[in-house]
Amino acid sequence: DIGYGGQLSRANRWLTSQALRRAGRVTVGSATLTRLAAGYVNDERLITLPLGVDTALFTPETLRVCRKPEGSRRRLLHVASLSPVKDQATLLQTLALAAEELPQLHLRFVGDGPLRAALAAQVKTLGLVAQVSFDGDVAHDRLPALYRAADLFVLSSRYESQSLAALEAAACGCPVVGTAVGLLPELLGPQQLAP
Repeated sequence: DIGYGGQLSRANRWLTSQALRRAGRVTVGSATLTRLAAGYVNDERLITLPLGVDTALFTPETLRVCRKPEGSRRRLLHVASLSPVKDQATLLQTLALAAEELPQLHLRFVGDGPLRAALAAQVKTLGLVAQVSFDGDVAHDRLPALYRAADLFVLSSRYESQSLAALEAAACGCPVVGTAVGLLPELLGPQQLAP
């Protein structure tokens, strides 16, 4: 319904099936992708091998202290391209609901994309100008400091093959919540996942 994915056209579906059927080995990064590929590839050719993150770069500096003084700002971080598959519009609607009871929430978007103007307009419509900031694209080596400064990493994607941003956040010691896509159902408990 958002026009995303290689399986939308008959030609792409045929190309994918041919590539998977003819491959000597197929690696996938999550249980979800394993299930999708299993229709094309028998078990001995299918290898589940998630991508990792550079743990020399993405690492906590010190132990995190989760308690915050009453009334202090709660820093939420979302790192992704601003595109329909990342579903930031739903994230903003959720923030608006949460901010009614927790006005100290602040959501920082890191990344850019075709939806930036629409999301900025939605922020104004929802009355969230004080609670949302857009950083645009940030150099990869600057991300660890952003993850470490956040109280919570939030993922709102409708699809992920893995979600490297969530893995990077976790490697930096930042708690992660998000939609049940990519590796998140394999890494997080049900209380940290949204359908």
